[in-house]
Amino acid sequence: MKRPSGPPRLALRGMVGFQCTGDACEDTCCHGWTVVVDEGHHQKLKRAFERAGDRAAFDAAFARNRAPERDRRSFALLVHRDDGDCRFLDERRMCGLQQRFGEPLLPDVCSAYPRRVAQIGARLELTGALSCPEVARRVLLPDDGMDLVPAGPAPFGRGVLSYRLTEQAAEVTQLDLVRVTMVRAASAVEWPLATRLAAMAWFAWQVGDVLRPRGAPDDGRVERAAATLDSPSLWEELDRARRAGP
Repeated sequence: MKRPSGPPRLALRGMVGFQCTGDACEDTCCHGWTVVVDEGHHQKLKRAFERAGDRAAFDAAFARNRAPERDRRSFALLVHRDDGDCRFLDERRMCGLQQRFGEPLLPDVCSAYPRRVAQIGARLELTGALSCPEVARRVLLPDDGMDLVPAGPAPFGRGVLSYRLTEQAAEVTQLDLVRVTMVRAASAVEWPLATRLAAMAWFAWQVGDVLRPRGAPDDGRVERAAATLDSPSLWEELDRARRAGP
């Protein structure tokens, strides 16, 4: 039997089969957003425009990033039109850059969004940015949209990493418990949404300094906070505080 190649891959069920809705999107990511361009694709696009005899269009569309914190992933910036649209968004609200040169020449940001790929120890996990309406629909509306399921490489796209956590980090050792606890709180539909959000905020406040990079040692606080969040009395207290207002 042939073994699967590469690291184990897990994805939110809602991200498996995700596709951009293109011109049907009610809040396109191709308007008003700062878009950074990685150095590798900046150079590839420069050569492609030059071969097409259209260097002027390239110069108008891309500007070098002069910010002190720039790096190879944020080498340049996409210049928007006066109306805030991406310069390559065509009249059908589709990506003219992709249509002209193909997906491989898209900057990493444009190719990856709204995917968020993380390396968690030895495995890869795919989630999505809820700023994308289609991701929000696929992940939040179905009861099982946030379930983690095994996935092949296709949903991961290029696999550009949003972040990486080592096996030793507290974020990794407690990740599954934190995730289950947060999803359980969000799913407690017997309570108003504001109370559920308050419960999630309470849990985050309890464990935040353990989970942040190079944070406090894990002294069992995550487990204790997760267990406390199962207490009806805590929910009643949070609900009373929420109704009482500031």
